[in-house]
Amino acid sequence: MISPLNLLIIFAMVQDTTRKPTVYLEEVTVDTMSILVIKATAETMNDISRVIGAGYGELFIFINQAGLQPGKVMASYHTFQPPFIMDIAVEVNKFPAQASGRIRVNKIAGGRAIIARYKGPYDKIGMAYDAIAGWLKDRQKKPKRPPFKVYQDDPATVKDPFELRTDVYQLIPEKSDITCFLFPTKYLRMTIRAYDPVQSSGYLQRE
Repeated sequence: MISPLNLLIIFAMVQDTTRKPTVYLEEVTVDTMSILVIKATAETMNDISRVIGAGYGELFIFINQAGLQPGKVMASYHTFQPPFIMDIAVEVNKFPAQASGRIRVNKIAGGRAIIARYKGPYDKIGMAYDAIAGWLKDRQKKPKRPPFKVYQDDPATVKDPFELRTDVYQLIPEKSDITCFLFPTKYLRMTIRAYDPVQSSGYLQRE
């Protein structure tokens, strides 16, 4: 006969299998970011959390010693299969006078971006990248640079993996000028700036 405790455990296991990660997309404008970066390599999938944790530990020690203010906690991947080559990064309020060791400084240019706001276990975050890829394909758009992710929660304090929030940023080209060729000559043209409801009274609508 199954004890009440075992029934509770079985019920919890069933509950976990029915829970699913969630993701939704949001189009935003992001500011330019000053970041400190460590390039690192994880030989296997199981090594990723250890490598990333060590990288953040090194970055935050340096940030505290340099008197900087940390912002977004970030990561991006150069490869998606072993060995996993990645950039481990933290946004800072300004660049230090001098970097240290394997820490490098970099900037991420601001502009338009699609953010996949993902909530769930880290090993399922591929669905966020898939959502962004689908959005780009549907609109025939090209990314400006590889995507990067921003961790919203610390797994050391948020114990439920389905409550972990991660934002995946994909920078996209700005709404470019629309060039119209005037008949009959192809050399005469005019440029119409995409409509901005704040700065313009025109009628050309955003995509």
